[in-house]
Amino acid sequence: MRKAISCFLSLAILLLAMPFNALASDGARQDFIQNFLHIMDNTLDMQNVYMEDMQRNTIKLEFNGELTESSYQGADGANMSDVPCNGSIEIIGNQKNGQCQVNFGGQVLEYDLDGTLYLSKDGIIIPKETIESLVKIDTAGLSGMDDLEDIPAYVVIQSFLSDEEWALLQDSFTYNIEMYSKKNEIKAFYRGLLNTVPASCFYYKDGYSVLDLQPSILASAVFINNLKDNSQDLAEKFTAIMTKPPYVSEEEFLDMKEEIESGIVEGIGALQIIDLADLEELPFTVEELKISSKYDSFATSIHISSDMEGNAFDFALTANHVLAEGKSTGDINLDLLVDTPEMFMDLTIEGKEKDYSHNSNLDLVIGGEIRSGEEFVSGEIVMEAALDFDSDYRINIPEINDSNSMVLDMAEFMPDQPEWDTKYEAEYYDDGKLKVFLYGYKMDFEEAEPLIINSCTMVPVREIGENLYCEVSWQPPDTVIFSDEYSEEDLTLKINSTTYYLGYQSYTMGTAPIIIKGHTYVPLRVVADYLGYTLEWDAASKSVYMDFDF
Repeated sequence: MRKAISCFLSLAILLLAMPFNALASDGARQDFIQNFLHIMDNTLDMQNVYMEDMQRNTIKLEFNGELTESSYQGADGANMSDVPCNGSIEIIGNQKNGQCQVNFGGQVLEYDLDGTLYLSKDGIIIPKETIESLVKIDTAGLSGMDDLEDIPAYVVIQSFLSDEEWALLQDSFTYNIEMYSKKNEIKAFYRGLLNTVPASCFYYKDGYSVLDLQPSILASAVFINNLKDNSQDLAEKFTAIMTKPPYVSEEEFLDMKEEIESGIVEGIGALQIIDLADLEELPFTVEELKISSKYDSFATSIHISSDMEGNAFDFALTANHVLAEGKSTGDINLDLLVDTPEMFMDLTIEGKEKDYSHNSNLDLVIGGEIRSGEEFVSGEIVMEAALDFDSDYRINIPEINDSNSMVLDMAEFMPDQPEWDTKYEAEYYDDGKLKVFLYGYKMDFEEAEPLIINSCTMVPVREIGENLYCEVSWQPPDTVIFSDEYSEEDLTLKINSTTYYLGYQSYTMGTAPIIIKGHTYVPLRVVADYLGYTLEWDAASKSVYMDFDF
């Protein structure tokens, strides 16, 4: 949790981080914050309306796309140009009733596609006409269905969700709506976060207040000290945004908030300049990364490039957004270049967006070329999307009965999944010995078995390293070092010492590492925390269950 919160705050600031300018002042910072929060205020109001509409109304999404000016050259020398390819999708959904209708059509080469799907909590209903259309172009693995005469009017794929899971899904949607309603708390958090960014990173230009930093600002003493001075306030403001998940009791929710608050404070308190110094040695160059704001508009400009060992990468994005007269309009331009020995890609995306109180529209044009070996493709894709949050469309779910339908199990269409039945594992291995399970599978300890010392699960260091795929090294005379490729710091423990280190920061554990009969034992929880695993203890079967902490 400590490392996760530390990384979260660093990334949150990095998203706001852009190149340095000397014409800065606290006035520019406060003007930027005021403009930023005004825009956020309007945006959250609009998002709240959208979410409430989605809960009450029938929503309709229309999507149209067409490939134009296309050209293809295959590795075998085959050539095609102006390939007919277009499609449309209409999605009508009612979250309250748990129903959705999907109408789709289009053309791919010489094949026409036309069909309808119906979705409800009972499953997916596919009309026979839709199956016949899909079979023609070998879609969804249906090419083996050559004889369609015996297929009834509808094929029903049973839902893999139970009634309880559907109810939880509905509750989760309401939970997400409540989050959007906390705009004052969200704004308070961002105000506090932006005030930790040094005033020297803000300036005025062309009537805009600008946030303009180099990523190296993250490793500055000013920024880190600002974070430390405001860690408790930031933690409280962050947890104030949270709403209680539907599957959590009030008591559990309070405990959750307290744990997150203490984790944020502890994580920020542990930050050192050296922890963030590596950001100055990123494998790419930030040419430009800034946000410019006025009272009713903002602009974003990002340019990142890299050229390492013959692999070139260039990403440039500009976006502008205006809030006025009850609507929001914006445009985006993106250029992406990737040039490696294996592939060349040069793409451009241009988009225009219009958002009103109950509907939204987006136009996109994607053009460019891609080369890979002897293959080459180029062209332009024109796409239009329209979202109506208060549609008068009605969803007509067909009436299904035994005579007009056949029912298939959803599990037949899902890829095989590993069994994670930890209860079964616990019963199967209920031999009275201490056991450690990873993702439901029992770990094998051949040289030395895990032990419990002072109510702490202790594991042999070499074997736990092998089981968890991390590097373990011994530094004479008494030090064990764990290294993980996904962590920038090592875990260092000393025999008979309750002090351990993450990088240069020291912490205390309840039970010290120990050597027993030539085998070095370390506390499992300390290693699990370092690698990002959660632990759950089952006293009845003397089992420890490990899972990854997402």
